[in-house]
Amino acid sequence: MRPSLFVRACALGLLLFGVAILRAADPTVLTAKPLLTPPQIIAQAQEQGRQAEARHDVPALVTALNAEAEGHLLAHEFEQGEKLRLRVLHLEEDYAGRDSLAVSDALLNIGWFYNNMARYEEAQEALDRCRDIRERKLGPDTAPVAEVLNALGSLEENRSNLTLAEAFYQQAIAIREKVLGLENPDTATTRNNLATLYWITGDYVSAQKLFTQALAVREKVLGPKSLAVASTLTNLARLDRSLGDYDDAETYFQRALRIREDRLGPDHPLTITTLSELGLLYVQERDDDRAEPLLVRAVEMREKTYEADHPDVARSQMQLALLYDRKKEYGKAEPLLRQALEIRRQTLGAEHPEYAASVAALAAHEHAQGNLQGALPLYEEAWKIDRDALGDSHPDTVAVAAGLACLKLELGQKNDAAGMIRDVAEAQQKALNGVFTFAPEQQRMDFERTIEGCDLPAALGNADLLAEVVLRTKGIVLDSLLEDEAVARAARDPDMRELIEKQRLLSSQLSREQEESLGPDFSDSPEALAERKKLEADEQELEAKLAERGISSGQTRRALNTDVAEVRDALPEGAALIEYVAYNRYLGRLAYEPAYGAVILTRDGPAQWISLGQAGEINNEVRLYQKYMRKRVREAALSDVLQKLEISLCQPVAAVLPAGIHRLIISPDGNLNFISFATLLDGNGRFFGEDYDLNYVSSGRDLLRSSARTGSGRKRLVVFADPDYGHLPGDGKGAKRVDDDLFPSLSGTEKEAAFLLTEARALGLNVAIYRGIQASKENLMRQDSPYVLHLATHGLYLSEDDVPNFPGIKSTESAAMSRSLLALAGASVTMREWKKGNFPPADESGLFTAQEVANLNLDGTWLVALSACDTGSGEAQAGEGVLGLRRGFAEAGAQNLLLTLWAADDAATADLMEAFYREALQSGDAPAALVKVQRERLQDLRKSAGLSEAVRKAGPFILSY
Repeated sequence: MRPSLFVRACALGLLLFGVAILRAADPTVLTAKPLLTPPQIIAQAQEQGRQAEARHDVPALVTALNAEAEGHLLAHEFEQGEKLRLRVLHLEEDYAGRDSLAVSDALLNIGWFYNNMARYEEAQEALDRCRDIRERKLGPDTAPVAEVLNALGSLEENRSNLTLAEAFYQQAIAIREKVLGLENPDTATTRNNLATLYWITGDYVSAQKLFTQALAVREKVLGPKSLAVASTLTNLARLDRSLGDYDDAETYFQRALRIREDRLGPDHPLTITTLSELGLLYVQERDDDRAEPLLVRAVEMREKTYEADHPDVARSQMQLALLYDRKKEYGKAEPLLRQALEIRRQTLGAEHPEYAASVAALAAHEHAQGNLQGALPLYEEAWKIDRDALGDSHPDTVAVAAGLACLKLELGQKNDAAGMIRDVAEAQQKALNGVFTFAPEQQRMDFERTIEGCDLPAALGNADLLAEVVLRTKGIVLDSLLEDEAVARAARDPDMRELIEKQRLLSSQLSREQEESLGPDFSDSPEALAERKKLEADEQELEAKLAERGISSGQTRRALNTDVAEVRDALPEGAALIEYVAYNRYLGRLAYEPAYGAVILTRDGPAQWISLGQAGEINNEVRLYQKYMRKRVREAALSDVLQKLEISLCQPVAAVLPAGIHRLIISPDGNLNFISFATLLDGNGRFFGEDYDLNYVSSGRDLLRSSARTGSGRKRLVVFADPDYGHLPGDGKGAKRVDDDLFPSLSGTEKEAAFLLTEARALGLNVAIYRGIQASKENLMRQDSPYVLHLATHGLYLSEDDVPNFPGIKSTESAAMSRSLLALAGASVTMREWKKGNFPPADESGLFTAQEVANLNLDGTWLVALSACDTGSGEAQAGEGVLGLRRGFAEAGAQNLLLTLWAADDAATADLMEAFYREALQSGDAPAALVKVQRERLQDLRKSAGLSEAVRKAGPFILSY
């Protein structure tokens, strides 16, 4: 379940701000674990100090006092530690001189101490003086100067002077790389600090890169269990949590926790920091049983360790209050929220983003309880602070704006809310674009789940904005992967590399021309204007050529540039696009419920938005629908579920369609991907597919792609039919045969193969047929963009409980593409061997995963037909379709994909396939061919065999393009 808007609005300030204090701890915590306890360290240092004083040895006394100070700091005795740090400073001033390097060392230690204690003015004074001494004594480009620049960066980060902090960090990195080298731990430290700053500002691309670099250096040089490694692991966990990658975040937190507990003990502030951050992760995952004890302990330990007004105390109080508010335990949350707010006001000031996070949390607290007028000024105050300090697109600013927009809707201030909601949508799309430049597929999906871009526009009821959001973000992960693959292929193609380089040079020239046009009289020169027009025309021509190959020349993902007007123009006459949407319907007071809705686009009319109903109720009907498709039931029961789904999903849509619409292009979402809409029944008992021509797309954006795509020039039709499931291809003459009860023989597919051979040859297609043992995984992997690929075999989707311990077949959510399989020659043998713990070679296993399907080259393939059982199964994810074979073939490049949503009758399928291919190959319009044939089969079978037989035999087929 998604975290509520309330949780997100309160959490982001905690996630993104205030971490520098924890990260930039006193340098002593990065040393090896002391062999002595803090009291032993203190006692030993005091004895060494007495001996040094007796012999008037000032350097030895300074060493002893520093050691004693470190002991007190490790024991959380900050007042004693401060006194000792100051005594060292005074000793060095008297002994070595006020401008000595020894004094600069003492000042650096004092600066770090005050920074960690949130006494920023005193830290500034000490660090500025330290920097001045070192630059005068050593020069500006030296390692000791870089050391103090790093400390100044941390100080400015804690004070939210982020631009200045970035400048200090970058200057320190430049010096350290030059003087110390790229793999020096000090260089890695500043990289880690700068990465934290980028994470705070929402620049996840830069943060990921620098954190990874810092971790690699620290593990190599300091060892995998060093405290410095724990620091970077914690930061990576925070980043992954921001990206919605909770599994990796927990792994990083747990690893950092083990290191810190071992090296520092269970009660050290940094150990408590990791515990509380882990607790906050569990809050976001709604795992209260694990979250609460961690957060309660963090509050207790920090109140015991620090002074009452320390920012870390406020941070722990906020985290625990967040949990209580989410549990609606408002009485427990309020005192914590107000204490934290006051601490931050006093220590950080009323313009600091962490103070804004407290104000926003209190606003959400009041909002959730229905105190709308009390929440309004709090939201507005927090929003102003964040906009001024962080900018409009920062995650903190966006979260506060989202909460404020919801409040304004409840107050009836719809116009004010509309502008804010559009700004939020733009910021969310910008965030998607940024993360997709570096994140792998699963992380892209995780982050996309955190966006939920339709929720606020749906609350507003703005159909135009909803249409834009849906068309730009639905299925964007798949589109981004296809775009990346197109670029990768282009990089291997010399001709495409040349085009890309030409486009880059032209863009550079145009940029220079624009700059030069600002000079005297240049913009009025006819020659210059003519040259610029020529360059622009050349650039547009090159961009068109690149677009034909699926390559975007800009920095923004193609999907995020989608124009609603272009999609509307791409609609055929008499057609409407129905974008079903799984979203969260706003109920007021920061509460949501999962629901379905639909965006409707036609060529001429305005966009329309319909809220359809609770997702829970509709999903229950879908599950019943799927169950009935797999077993014989009373026709009355079947009719009832078909009519209920038609009432929920079709009637509201049909009621608002303009006159003349006869074709519906359906883009399902969530569990609606498992419905064959043609089979649904209206109140008069007519199939929905009798009243409308029904086509399917993953997203309305596919209309733009399909209008520009053509089939391959290689007119090859490749058929895989009736595989020998009981024979492993690699076993040779001694092949083991088994009964095919796991995958029953598909004798009807022989009829399909024979028909396709005759029909295709008559149309001038070259035909290759693979039967029996030749219908193997190896032969399928060899196919290269045939015009038609026909796969007449079984499909299956392994549940997590059914997945064996087999390399490449995993039981995690992220492995859904590995659990969707096509059965080829040898599949029965492999399944039986798995149960025995034996694993045939993957290339000969006879089981072809959806992930492997995605690696096929079907870029010029006009049609892939999966004439088999359950090839449309998989794991539905809102906004991203079904993670299974259908996604795999889409990634591979297939233009039209015919598949089945449940087990198809062998003989009936063979007859339907003949009629479909006869129509499709002659017309060249595969979607229209299926509409015609499926409608006829549903009507004929219903008359001859009844409703159940008609739906089960003719209903499972859908064609997506």
